[in-house]
Amino acid sequence: MAEETTPPVDKSWILPLPDKFRSGKIPPILISILSQRGLTSEQEAEDFLNIKYENLSLPSQIKGMNEAVGVIEKAISEKKRIAIYGDYDVDGVSATALLVRFFEIVGLEVSSYIPSRQEEGYGLNKSSIERMKKDQIDLVITVDCGSSSIKEIAYAKKIGLEVVVTDHHEITKINDKEILPDCIVVNPKRTSNENKVNELAGVGVAFCLIRALQKNLIQSLPEGQEKWFLDLVALGTICDIVPLSGDNRILAKYGLKVLGKSRNLGLQALIQSIGLENKRINSYNVGFGLGPRLNAAGRLKNASLSLQLLLEKDEHELNEISIELNELNQLRQKETERIVSEAKAVIVENKYEKNRKIFLLKSKDWPAGIIGIAASRLADRYHRPILIMEEEKEMLKGSARSIKEFDLIRALDECRELFIKYGGHSQAAGFTMKKTNFKALEAKLIKISDKLISWEDLVPEIKIDCRLSFKNIDQELIDNLEKLEPFGCGNNKPRFMTYAVNVYEKKLVGKEKNHLKLVLKDGAGYKIPGMYFNFGPNLEKLKSEIVDIIYTVELNEWNNTKNIDLHIIDMKESKEVVQN
Repeated sequence: MAEETTPPVDKSWILPLPDKFRSGKIPPILISILSQRGLTSEQEAEDFLNIKYENLSLPSQIKGMNEAVGVIEKAISEKKRIAIYGDYDVDGVSATALLVRFFEIVGLEVSSYIPSRQEEGYGLNKSSIERMKKDQIDLVITVDCGSSSIKEIAYAKKIGLEVVVTDHHEITKINDKEILPDCIVVNPKRTSNENKVNELAGVGVAFCLIRALQKNLIQSLPEGQEKWFLDLVALGTICDIVPLSGDNRILAKYGLKVLGKSRNLGLQALIQSIGLENKRINSYNVGFGLGPRLNAAGRLKNASLSLQLLLEKDEHELNEISIELNELNQLRQKETERIVSEAKAVIVENKYEKNRKIFLLKSKDWPAGIIGIAASRLADRYHRPILIMEEEKEMLKGSARSIKEFDLIRALDECRELFIKYGGHSQAAGFTMKKTNFKALEAKLIKISDKLISWEDLVPEIKIDCRLSFKNIDQELIDNLEKLEPFGCGNNKPRFMTYAVNVYEKKLVGKEKNHLKLVLKDGAGYKIPGMYFNFGPNLEKLKSEIVDIIYTVELNEWNNTKNIDLHIIDMKESKEVVQN
């Protein structure tokens, strides 16, 4: 079992209630969970559970917002041609669609551009800038990119193309000084911004922009109508794995409600294609259902296909695009499995797990569009920073994923001379470099990781929200847990621990017999089914029938029947005595 962080509890099923939570208004199980997550008073808990749309931060709290509004309004009044330039992931595509839709509704026609991941890479590039200039574009508004496009924006300015950057990626710093492009930059990561807004996704920043714009545009939206854009905002926010707290929690929660009754015909078609129509859509459906299909186009073909889905109004065309996105996603899944398998073989063959705290891997057969997902999977598997690269003639295109102990973008900052370009967050980044610089990068990052990461940091930690007894796993618990939604980064689904339960039944299931289906029984005789995914290869290690388990509680619906079961996260032989 991975190293566990257990709450300081007695053998009761929940923590003793803190003094500041004594009113009885909030169910004890929620108090136990929220107090474990750092909330210190009943008012904080109330605010978390009953978030209000009206509590969103003012757009003007993001530095550069007022200046951006001024430039855009001036361009509109002078009838200049505007283009929205996005990124090729779900966040960038949904942000692009958001601004295009907004300008359409207020009576303005704008064009849009999504670069090819394979041919152009991340961010602005010289050829796309020249193309927009040729198309007589006067003002480019970037979404989810641009903060690191310093040379490209300088070139745009040189040829007479004005740029306003809206972005959320980390700002390049040298000796703690921000290095910004020579234009207006609207980015919550700028050091002078308040903490409440600095974790917004790209689409969240774009939504702030339309909230700021609609106040002053002559043909503005009726008050409150911007809420119908929240389906796109929730889509990009959840899929970009930003913390679902503060403004992001508000945007995701209200956005999921709008997503369930979306007016966007493309989202309607995609929801229907995966069987979610007339069902309550949650963050899991978005992150593992809708998001991967929209991402698949940018990874294997061109993200303009996903943008077309979000902007298209012809039903027949929408159905065709939905089918193609589903097919691309299936291909993406197969390719990901292949890359992960081949990468694992390299790691094992070179005994990297024993002698390295960071892995750098490359291959000519790993498509740049897929390596980001593979890096995520491997970072989770080995709990280390991972950089995976596609070899392409004289160049390497890479994706990187990290662990909380290692700030990836700061590490890449220390190697900036080795990259042609790079950018991202503390936990995820992308880059392009010459193949000849690989050994130098590897040596430098190994040295940095040895300095910043201890071997203890490489042991994954499972944080437990509270102890739980099987007798308390019922519909009331499910109803209470729903009040904590939406779940995601920074607000994980609650993880519970139960000691000394009996493995009453066990069976390997799945096409490859790699999942373990269980029936578990506690000392009081309460039975509950469970599933431990991808445990099959470890079954021979399960010597004891009495185990301690860490799990989430799930409500499954099948053929109009609802059943509660456990999704096992970790399990080990128990040292406790079963109490009957």
